[in-house]
Amino acid sequence: MQTAAARDTAHTAAGLLQESLPFQVPQAVHTQDFERLKRLIRRPGHFQLIIAQFNAPKYRDTIIAAANAAGRNPAAVWTLAEQPDLGVLQTGLAEYAATASALHLVGLDRWLAMEPNPILQGHPVQPSPILQRLNYRRESIAAATRFPLVLWLAPGQVRDLAEQAPDLWAWRDAVLDFTLAPAAPPEFDRQSSRERSPVDAATARDRLAQIDTYLLDAPAIGSTADLLLEAATIHDALSEFDAAHERAEQALERYRALDNPRGVAAALGVIADGLETQGRIGEALRIRTDEQIPVLLRLGDKRAEGKALNKLGKTYAALGEFEKATACHEQALTIARADGDHLGEANTLLAIGRLALRTDDHSTARDAYQQALSLFRADNARLGEANTLLAIGDLALRIDDLAAARDAYRQALPLFRAGNERLGEANTLQGQGLLNLMEGDAAAAFRNFIELPTTFQSIGDRLGVQAVFGNMARAAAALGQIDRALCLAGESLALGRAAEDRFGQTITLELLVKLLQDAGDAAGWLAALMLYRELLAGMGDRRTLAQTDALWQQVVQQLSAAELELLRTQAPAHLETALAAARERFGSGDPTRLD
Repeated sequence: MQTAAARDTAHTAAGLLQESLPFQVPQAVHTQDFERLKRLIRRPGHFQLIIAQFNAPKYRDTIIAAANAAGRNPAAVWTLAEQPDLGVLQTGLAEYAATASALHLVGLDRWLAMEPNPILQGHPVQPSPILQRLNYRRESIAAATRFPLVLWLAPGQVRDLAEQAPDLWAWRDAVLDFTLAPAAPPEFDRQSSRERSPVDAATARDRLAQIDTYLLDAPAIGSTADLLLEAATIHDALSEFDAAHERAEQALERYRALDNPRGVAAALGVIADGLETQGRIGEALRIRTDEQIPVLLRLGDKRAEGKALNKLGKTYAALGEFEKATACHEQALTIARADGDHLGEANTLLAIGRLALRTDDHSTARDAYQQALSLFRADNARLGEANTLLAIGDLALRIDDLAAARDAYRQALPLFRAGNERLGEANTLQGQGLLNLMEGDAAAAFRNFIELPTTFQSIGDRLGVQAVFGNMARAAAALGQIDRALCLAGESLALGRAAEDRFGQTITLELLVKLLQDAGDAAGWLAALMLYRELLAGMGDRRTLAQTDALWQQVVQQLSAAELELLRTQAPAHLETALAAARERFGSGDPTRLD
């Protein structure tokens, strides 16, 4: 139960939200369309069709309120019911015709987003039954609606209306744009370059069966260790991480009994890889730093040491310790070049590029990716080439070069599929979903994401699930479904915490700050902001921390030191309360399904 002081702090936060984050209505880019909207809704007496596209529900609502406040006869606002029911639409329009001078129709975007559409990659888009029926009923709608009618739709739905309801579209009097510029998508740790070779699944299964048969004969302990490690590697290549972990643990036990340090290091590497993919980053870090790398240093195996340092760098990056990550990759690059290990050099450059992208050093990332791509292609390393193309696509998204992103993903996808690389394929599909989102087609983005949680779960990749839940939340928010977005972002945050993925948590908390602002939940917004800033400070991410300081200073100025300290202790509870309220409002449905 909250104390009185905690409740007072929440009330202070409510006032702070209104003072700190007002919307400018309209934003400068929308001034011309806003003036047209005001003029159009002041022309009662005959049917006019006005299409208004938006991607932020709170901003849409403020636009409507501001436009209505400018006239003596404000337009009515009809918010459609949660579930689609076209039968009520014509009746409702007739009822509004008796009293309204103009009407804003809100919620049709939600109906369209909820339409069942089991689209899969490469399958044709099915026509919208709702848009088709609106097209057929256009005459009766116009007859019943003798006033300006404003349809508020998401950007991708405006295009669908033009294509699938062409006769109704021809009657439009104006198409107005009130979309807010989308932020570039965040860079989750969507790594699939695990330095393994593509395998033929049937051949791999045959070999696993041979190994199992041989192990039943209980041969000498040395050969069983090698066979178990081989089986672990095959399971890893098949993205069967639990089985890989079990076989690697068995191999490790035998290698230790034989005092075989090279085998011990190899088995530890497979175990750490699997733990990291499953989101158990702290355990992976301990194994690499305390067990695997010390063994390799004693052996003097520079090539293996370089590979382990690269993976250690990725582990540090997942924990937000970028300076340590950079040091690991630089050391690995020196080793690879001194040893003439071109593939090791390419993998290290790919890792350096990913780290640079995280810190917004786009020039370094681009140079590293291009060098890596040339090396992989020179060695005909298809998986490395695919991973680099995926990374190039992610960089292109970050800098808003959507055509380059589309081309990179298009090249990467068949390479992953040819190598039966499910993780890389899933990450590429996720990239294509982000591309849809940046193009303004949130419904297509959600459809691209919709099967990915199951895919990531099936291969034991909890960080992949975390990332895709966050991206589904962004798509849901763009569709105006804020409570659905909060449910998905809450799941993403919980997975990030369970995996100790501090970098992933910061991305999700940044998203929650925006979502809770849109939801009007002041206490939840302030809690998310505080947790976000504290995590950035703990990670030493000074660059991102500086970007939040202007807003944070407004918080500091309006709360006393005692109130700030109380809020710090209460912030997790406030955030959980906000997420629980969103889950209750959303209901018992599955937030990952739009139907």
